[in-house]
Parts: sequence; structure tokens; C-alpha cells
Amino acid sequence: MNAADVLDNAATLIERDGWCRRVLETADGRHCAVGAMSAFGRGPAREAAHRALEKRVQATTWIWNDNQTDRRKVVRTMRRVARELRGNA
Repeated sequence: MNAADVLDNAATLIERDGWCRRVLETADGRHCAVGAMSAFGRGPAREAAHRALEKRVQATTWIWNDNQTDRRKVVRTMRRVARELRGNA
């Protein structure tokens, strides 16, 4: 799995199970961006996904996620970064 796959799979998880802020995962299964990315990647792929997302949003993934108010924007941004990583921007 590469960084683009981590971002796409994390976005799908958030779409399917819901999104949250300030915690990795809620008791009812919703994930923040960091928690969703952690569910699909460890090591270099996950770190590369974080770096790419952070470059795009100009903030750490934690801060960016917690400052959002719309799950759709979180998902769109993660998918956009995945496309950019694949060269399909």
C-alpha cells in the first residue's frame, strides 16, 4: 500500500463510518483523518500520506482535521491529495 492508497482508503472509511474531531476513533466507529489513516497504513506509506496532506493544507493533520466543520471537505481534500500523488490532479 502506498501513500495515495492510504489517503483513499481513509477517505472511504470516513465516508462509510463517519467523521470526528479531537479523538482518533469514537465508540460508534467514526474516525478523524489521523485515525482513519492509521487504520490503513503503518510506517513509510502512512508517513508519506501525512506529509503530502500536510503540505496541501499547510498544517499538521491533527490541527487541520480538528479545525474542519464539514466531513465532505475532509474527504474531498484527502482524495485530491491522493490524486496528486498519483499524478492525476
